[in-house]
Amino acid sequence: MPGFLRGRRYVKTDDSQAVQKYFTLYETESLATLSSASYLERLDNPTPWTQKMVPLFLNSNRVAYAIGASIGGGIGGGIGGWMATVEFGPQPDAADELRSSLAQRTLPSLLDEPDVTGCALSEADRDTTSAKDGTAEGRDADGGSEVAASWILFVEGARSSVVDIAEARLLGPDGLSRHGALEEVALKPYRLMFSLADRPI
Repeated sequence: MPGFLRGRRYVKTDDSQAVQKYFTLYETESLATLSSASYLERLDNPTPWTQKMVPLFLNSNRVAYAIGASIGGGIGGGIGGWMATVEFGPQPDAADELRSSLAQRTLPSLLDEPDVTGCALSEADRDTTSAKDGTAEGRDADGGSEVAASWILFVEGARSSVVDIAEARLLGPDGLSRHGALEEVALKPYRLMFSLADRPI
């Protein structure tokens, strides 16, 4: 598909009975790729393989996010074998302050940790997210495009310790809530299964 750069598949590593066991991350040239005519045409005319596989995905949820800040390898650069996703949202009227704090202080300090290879802040785009809902593939999917987390921090690392680092730095008393995030924060640990790039990036 034009505009798609890389896809990754992760599997959750803790033993909780999570609604979603797998996490798939697509990187695109821009948000516009996910509402482009060529992309929506493909979703409206799924291949036989897609028609067979999409109904087998249970509790799926597809959300479009824009990268607000990135440092190190992070999204779009080098990748680590482990990732912690931290789902949260800003308090009312605190988005600008929180975004600035994360970009200028939190992300650089995380990258100082030896096992962290990169991290990025992403923010949900509701209009782009809903673009696929009216397509054939969108109607066939079990789940939808509900934005459960308005912001996500991706913290990647070379070892599983990156999950503990993210938890200690982002969920503790000096973590996200102190800098303007809502109290509800969810950390999910993942291990990389594979990565597929359309071309060298």
